[in-house]
Amino acid sequence: MVGGPGAGKGTQATRLAERMGLLHLSSGDLFRDNISRATPLGKKVRSYLEKGALVPDDLTVQMISDRLAQPDADSGVVLDGFPRTRAQAEGLDKMLARLGSKVDQALFVDVDREEVVRRLSGRWVCSASPDHVYHAIARPPKVAGKCDIDGAPLIQR
Repeated sequence: MVGGPGAGKGTQATRLAERMGLLHLSSGDLFRDNISRATPLGKKVRSYLEKGALVPDDLTVQMISDRLAQPDADSGVVLDGFPRTRAQAEGLDKMLARLGSKVDQALFVDVDREEVVRRLSGRWVCSASPDHVYHAIARPPKVAGKCDIDGAPLIQR
C-alpha cells in the first residue's frame, strides 16, 4: 500500500489485512516499536530521526526484513508505507527473492492535495501511546488536548 502522507494508507491497509487475515506491517509503526524497545536497529533509527534526517534505505529494509522473518508474517502481509524509494523497492525484491517470495500486488492510494492538507493538519496522537490517535475534525478528543484513554497530553503528529 503506497501513497502520500495522509492518503489513508494506514486505514486502508488495516482494513485489508483484517479482511484477508494477513499481518498489517507499517514501517512507521515498526520504527516506533523498535525505538521504544531500544533494539539495536531502533537505536540507529532514533539517531537519524533525532537529527531530522531520513532513515537510510538499507536500515529500513533491514528492519522490514527482520520483521518479515517472524512466524506471524508467514501467511502474508500488507505493507503500509513501504517501500518509499526505488532503493527500498529493490531491496524488498531481493529480500523476498531470497525467501522464495515476491510482491503480489501494489495498491496506490491517491488523494486530492487539499484533502491531504486537511487530514495532516488535524492529526493528534497521545504522548503516552502512539496507538491513541485523534483528529481535530474527524475524531476529536472529548477534552481538548487530552487523551480520552489515559488523560496524557496530545501532541500534533
